[in-house]
Amino acid sequence: MAEQSPSNSRVSASIIVVAATAAFFIFVTSGCGGDDDGPVESQVLTLEAPTAEAVPTATSRPQTPVATPSPAPTAVVLPVQPIPTRAPAVTPARTPTPVFTAPAVTVGGITFGAEVAHTPADRVQGLSDRDELAPGTGMLFVFESGVASSFWMKGMRFALDFVWIGADCTVAGTTVNVPPPSSDSDTSPPIFNSPAPAAYAFEINAREVNEYGIEVGDPVSFSGFSVAGAEC
Repeated sequence: MAEQSPSNSRVSASIIVVAATAAFFIFVTSGCGGDDDGPVESQVLTLEAPTAEAVPTATSRPQTPVATPSPAPTAVVLPVQPIPTRAPAVTPARTPTPVFTAPAVTVGGITFGAEVAHTPADRVQGLSDRDELAPGTGMLFVFESGVASSFWMKGMRFALDFVWIGADCTVAGTTVNVPPPSSDSDTSPPIFNSPAPAAYAFEINAREVNEYGIEVGDPVSFSGFSVAGAEC
């Protein structure tokens, strides 16, 4: 037997494959087991490719927002401010008006302790032969006639102010800084009278009329005694 060449073998195999394919096609188009006298219906075998099943996709679950905790309040320590304290008000010292339970004469709101000369002997003596008169005090001369008489400084050792008081209980006039006589041998010292009608005379230390601001028209009142003719 002659040896076939490889190229002849490949040709024979190709012929066999073509013949087989043609026979398969004829077989399909003629139908298997059909009647010979009926119409031949072409039957086409449709090969469908398998459909890939849908792969379920993962449904994303809605996320619940996570609440962010609020930062804890931080206590702020403020510096303690000192509370200013108000200094107590300083009340200026006032010279109290002395309260007299003994006889007193009040002139324009100023009260003087008083000695009352209401008899003729008391009026003649007056403040003579004394070395001084306590500040803020005086001697009131009361006259039964209701009219103040004239005055002189015989036997006096210090200067005086005269406050002349009218029957209406107001200051009728003043005579200030009346000096004592130059010597005890002076038998005729000056005589002083009220510049306006007066019912009373009130002798006080010199310069106190100006010191206390006593003026004509100031009201006058008596207290702490009761004698005839003293009506203020």
